[in-house]
Amino acid sequence: MVKYYPKKEISLTYLWSDSDDTIKQEVFNKMLPHVTKYRKIIQSLINDALTQHGKSNLIKLDKELMYHETLNSLKKWAKQKSPSLTEGIFYLDSLVFPNLNWIAYQSKINFLLKEVWIELTPNLTNVELAIVIQTLFKKHFRLNTHNPEQKVEDFTFHHWLETQHGSPAVAIILLHIISDVLKLPAKVIHCKGQTNFLAFYPRAFLDAPITNFIPENICFVMSAKEFELIPIDDIKSYIDDAQLYHQNNYTIKNSKQVLANLVEWIIEFLATSSHPNQTHILNTYLKVKKYLN
Repeated sequence: MVKYYPKKEISLTYLWSDSDDTIKQEVFNKMLPHVTKYRKIIQSLINDALTQHGKSNLIKLDKELMYHETLNSLKKWAKQKSPSLTEGIFYLDSLVFPNLNWIAYQSKINFLLKEVWIELTPNLTNVELAIVIQTLFKKHFRLNTHNPEQKVEDFTFHHWLETQHGSPAVAIILLHIISDVLKLPAKVIHCKGQTNFLAFYPRAFLDAPITNFIPENICFVMSAKEFELIPIDDIKSYIDDAQLYHQNNYTIKNSKQVLANLVEWIIEFLATSSHPNQTHILNTYLKVKKYLN
């Protein structure tokens, strides 16, 4: 019930609804340090609102607070030493889809990972493993590469989970999640000026963390853009073409860097798009970029 909350907080919430823009901002600033508490108050007040106008105002306030709550969550996530990529991508998606549920979101990803996991056996070779992942991609992923009506939603992992259509940037995120969560002998290689790809290492190299890309140790690679396996006989020419022997032409990224990479894609897209709320959305992702640096 609403009476559980102190009258001061309830009064402040209604004051926001009935004030001009200047007072609204002052009230909102007072709420920001206590976002979670005020969101609980608002959600209980919405059902008791006497008019549709009052309810609409409370819903609008709740959305504004939810937006700042998500930004705060992203900021805290970025300060962790080894943050979960799945959690980070959830917060990033929540900026576009504010009503996402973490449990349902995680469940969908786990269901997908299970398709790979049930195929894993101790004697599975790297080639067989790559074929399993390639099959999964071709079954569940449709690339949006030349869509003139592309929207910021197309860059979200949630959009792919719901529609099985996504951008190459989202494909890269999925490759990271599969290789990291299932602890595969693989790393996603980000190539300068080239397509990103998943490189599989011999299992003998699993005894030590893979932090450097050593072309001679690669069994084969799978392009993240076309999801095609590049056989071992063609690896040397592929690596030569990408100039991967030069260390400044490739990187192996951690979770923060992977998310920052996706944010860069979104910022680049927004800079040339005609989204009706373009300025606000662009500023949001520029904030997120700062958190991830």
